[in-house]
Amino acid sequence: MFFKLFFLVIFVKGHAAQIPYTMIDLKKLVETKNSFEFFDHALDIKPSQRNKEWSAMTEEMGQTLLDELNQKESISIDQFKLVRKLSHWPIFKNNEFFILKRDKIFIKEAKSCLVTTPAVMASEKCYSKAIKLLNDYQHYEIFPFELLQALMPLNLSTQKRWALIKDFIKKDVSAYYCDKKAMVMSISEQIQIKKMSYDQARKLFNKNCLAAFLKEIAQNFNFGQSKNNLLYSYLMAADLVEKDKESVYLITQYLNLPTQDSKSITLTLKRLKELATNHDKRMGILEQFKKIEPIPSEIYSEKTKVTVTKTKILNRYFPEIINHLSLSCLDYFDGSKEFANGSPSAYCHSFFNLAKENGFIPEAWVEKYNHLTNL
Repeated sequence: MFFKLFFLVIFVKGHAAQIPYTMIDLKKLVETKNSFEFFDHALDIKPSQRNKEWSAMTEEMGQTLLDELNQKESISIDQFKLVRKLSHWPIFKNNEFFILKRDKIFIKEAKSCLVTTPAVMASEKCYSKAIKLLNDYQHYEIFPFELLQALMPLNLSTQKRWALIKDFIKKDVSAYYCDKKAMVMSISEQIQIKKMSYDQARKLFNKNCLAAFLKEIAQNFNFGQSKNNLLYSYLMAADLVEKDKESVYLITQYLNLPTQDSKSITLTLKRLKELATNHDKRMGILEQFKKIEPIPSEIYSEKTKVTVTKTKILNRYFPEIINHLSLSCLDYFDGSKEFANGSPSAYCHSFFNLAKENGFIPEAWVEKYNHLTNL
C-alpha cells in the first residue's frame, strides 16, 4: 500500500510539472515582468493559438529581458544561452529593436570570454565564439566594429581581425568608424599584407570609409621616419600630402634606402633641384627634418658607390642636411647635447669617414671629429 501511494505522489508531481502554462499565466508573468519564467513557458501555447496578443506579449518580454540583462555587470552562461536561443525565434530573428539590444549582450559575452578564459586559450576560444556570434545571427550595422574593439586585447592576427570587418568596410555606415584606432590598425595591416594597390582598395572599400581611413593615416603618418611606401602611395593618390611633407619624406627615403627605384630617385632629384633655388623653402624643410630622431642616415651602414653619389648630390643641392648630420654627430661626441635615442645616428663614424675622404664637410669639422674620437 505504501509503495502504491509513493508512486501515485511521484506521478501526480511529474504530471503537474508538465502542465502547460496558459495565456492567463503568461499575462500574469508580463504583469510581474518575470521574463525568465515567461520564456520558459512562452512556447507552451500551441502554434495555432499564438495570436497577436501572444506576439505582443512575447515581443514586450523580449525587450524586458534584454533591458534587464544589459543593466547587469555580469551575465551567467545560462542567460547568454537563453539570449542566443531567443535570437533564433522567428518573432525576434528580424526584429530590429531586439537585435540592437541583443547585440549589446553579445558584446558583453565576447568581453566576458576574455576575462573568464585562461590567457593561453583565450585567443582561439574567444575568437571562435566571436566569429560564430557574427556569422550565425542578424546584426545591427555597427556590430562588426564593436566586436573588433572588444577583441583587440587578444592581439589577434591580421587575418582574424580582417574576417570580422571584411563586409563591414563595404557599408555606408563604416565611414563613421574607419578612422577609429582598431579599424585603422586592421585595415592598414591588411593592405600591406595583401600588397593591395590604391585602385584595388577603391573597389573593395566603401569610398567614405577609405577616405576616413586615409585622413586619419595622413594626420598621424610620420613622413620623417616611416618606410611605408605603400600607405604613402595611397596618401599621394588621394592628394592628402602637403608638398613640404612630401619633400621631407622623399629626403628621408633617399637617406635611408641604399637602393631605390628609378621613379623615386627621379622625383627626389627633381625636388632637390627645386629646393636648391629656394632658400626659404629649404630652411622650412630643414626645420622639419631637424625634428626627426634618429636622423635618417641608413645609407651609411656601408660604403658604396651609391652612398657616395647620393651624398654628393645632397651636398650640392641641400648641403644644410649634410651639415645637420655632421654637427649633430659632433655634439654627440663632445657631449654638448643629449639625444632621445642616445645618439643622433648609428652611423656617425661611417658617415664622417666617407665625408672626410670626399671633402663633403669643412676641414675644421674633420679635425674636431679626429680630436674627439682619438682621445
